[in-house]
Amino acid sequence: SKSSFITILAGFGVLAFGWQWRRAGAADWPAGATLLALVPALLTYGVRTSAWRKAIAGAACVAALACWARHVFAGGATAPALEAAIAAGVGACALAGATYLGQWGQDRSEAIWARALSPLAAVCLLVSALLWSAPESQAIGTALTERGREWWSGFAGTGGLWRWLGTGVVCGALGAAVHLRVQAPEAPKDRKLNWNK
Repeated sequence: SKSSFITILAGFGVLAFGWQWRRAGAADWPAGATLLALVPALLTYGVRTSAWRKAIAGAACVAALACWARHVFAGGATAPALEAAIAAGVGACALAGATYLGQWGQDRSEAIWARALSPLAAVCLLVSALLWSAPESQAIGTALTERGREWWSGFAGTGGLWRWLGTGVVCGALGAAVHLRVQAPEAPKDRKLNWNK
């Protein structure tokens, strides 16, 4: 049945998710903030009246901000560079706007705005996470290049790309399975019972 298939797929997804996240490191948190910030844009495709979509969009918004905060405040609260604070504020506002417009908006234009704001939020959260502890005296471009290179080497070196790719595939497969339409074959209508036999 459909429910059994979804249950089995969810079980394999949890096992795969747990196994690949054994080697998760500090570089996974900025990636989590970036990728989870894209979820509200993806949820604008299809019917937007589902309560499940609204719940998933809200949870993705909160999870993205939690991943960002986990990376930024890992070493304790520090005074950020002005550019990092601005990027964080723009990213948080864009993420909240994408979540609200994408799931609670009624017009098609609001869905388009959500699809534009969600990637903007992802980029801003990543940039602010990388620049948060950069010194004020360092140029923005230089700091972003150096810290971006360090982050990517740590992220790719521990298999973070495969972790997040596998997580996305499992979630996508689970979402596709939920929308499967399993219909039992109809009984033939041309048969007539012969009560004389």
